[in-house]
Amino acid sequence: MAASPRLTPLVGITHRRHWDARSAVIEELEALLDDRPEETRTYQVDPSIAVEMLEAIRSVDSGRKVRKMDAPEVAELARYLSVPIEEFQGPFTVSDIGCSGCGRRLTILDLAKTAVDHGLHSTAAMAAVLTGKAGRWVTVRGKDGGRYANCSACGRQSDVPFDSYTSDVCPLAYAWA
Repeated sequence: MAASPRLTPLVGITHRRHWDARSAVIEELEALLDDRPEETRTYQVDPSIAVEMLEAIRSVDSGRKVRKMDAPEVAELARYLSVPIEEFQGPFTVSDIGCSGCGRRLTILDLAKTAVDHGLHSTAAMAAVLTGKAGRWVTVRGKDGGRYANCSACGRQSDVPFDSYTSDVCPLAYAWA
């Protein structure tokens, strides 16, 4: 995952300068959400601004149809990624999309499996991001509309792109904006 030069973690700055930098990063995110980039892109973010980052995302993207993944869905994701379920501190929220092929409700599992199947990420990398071990990340949906996923049950590509999902670990491991 490529890191933005300005949304990358801020290291070695004083408390006062850190607060100014924190505001600048939130302003940059808000600007990206107001005028989205051409392509969907993922950025690593400073863990100390995770709460503000999530609030900024939710304030701009309210009204989208999302749902919380249930316990069996989280267990299925944990099995696929070979991660003890306890490492997912959750909750996970995801776009409320159903597969038009088999009717299954799509989850983060479908996104993770699609990324692995297409050689974009390994299961270990996906596990590290979704548990928060790889830091904090945010994907900003571009003008391209976002990312589609293949149903893990029947293989059919989603009819619409995912436009929202979060992994609320510590308090945020990963978010889609």
